[in-house]
Amino acid sequence: MRNNATDNPGFQNATFGLPAAGPVRFGTNGTVKDGETTTGFGFMGHMVLNTASDGSLNSLFFAEPTETDNIWALVWNQGEDKDVVPVTLKDQPPPNLRQ
Repeated sequence: MRNNATDNPGFQNATFGLPAAGPVRFGTNGTVKDGETTTGFGFMGHMVLNTASDGSLNSLFFAEPTETDNIWALVWNQGEDKDVVPVTLKDQPPPNLRQ
């Protein structure tokens, strides 16, 4: 999934990558790591999903606490870990945050 937004040049041409399991990341200049998924993203309504190789739709995003208080890492497919919290990625803010 590429983000070509001109209003945030730090993310221009960044590539969103999902590992098999672990922290998600943005690769700069289209770089990806071995085994990362960078395709198959889509929306169901406003929710971000990924299509697996078997055709199933997945939303396996979780927030995982870091060593810094009140800072969480976005991770993929870590549902077995006891400290993670399931999250949903959406393309819109909650209604009470819209301007």
